[in-house]
Amino acid sequence: ILEICIICSLAPVALDVRIEVSFGDLAKDSGQYEKALEHYNRAKQLFEQGGMERYHGYAAVLREIGSAKKRLKDYAGALEEFKAARNLMTELGTADTKDGSTLIELIGITKYTLGDLTGGLDEIECAIQLREQLGLGRTTAAVWGIFHQGTIKKKLGQFKDAAKVFEKAIHTAEAGGHTSTMIYKKCKGELSALQQSLREGEQ
Repeated sequence: ILEICIICSLAPVALDVRIEVSFGDLAKDSGQYEKALEHYNRAKQLFEQGGMERYHGYAAVLREIGSAKKRLKDYAGALEEFKAARNLMTELGTADTKDGSTLIELIGITKYTLGDLTGGLDEIECAIQLREQLGLGRTTAAVWGIFHQGTIKKKLGQFKDAAKVFEKAIHTAEAGGHTSTMIYKKCKGELSALQQSLREGEQ
């Protein structure tokens, strides 16, 4: 559930926003992304009708709209929402946060999906750096970020660099106690496949 921080004088609108976001989250959790998008869009409209477009909660709703669009494969639309959310967070001084790192990574993944591999890699590396600065470098999210970095490097044909990145992801997961997670197994599999390909290439 998103936390919508709104001053008390706007409580009636804030309650309506919370309701729409809650319904959106429930729909998202059950895989009903079109329904979720409807609720998040209504929450966005309520913010705008109340003249509250400069609140962190508005940026959070934009991010959820982007996530729903991404799930529905509207990648261009998702990227637009993610960028709008990041711009607002930058204006509000909340970009260099845990939420900000997640948003940067979403932008990077979406750019990569749209074929902008270099742009996607730049964004993901920024997210990785920010997490390290925030002391979040050993979280599961951090492992996922490093995994995405390795995936793009592999796609770019930078196989040796990609192998090093997957090794880093594995070490990060081990240091953070995430060895039973799916992402740890994915990183191990990617590294093993790359190492095999590199050995075959040397023969």
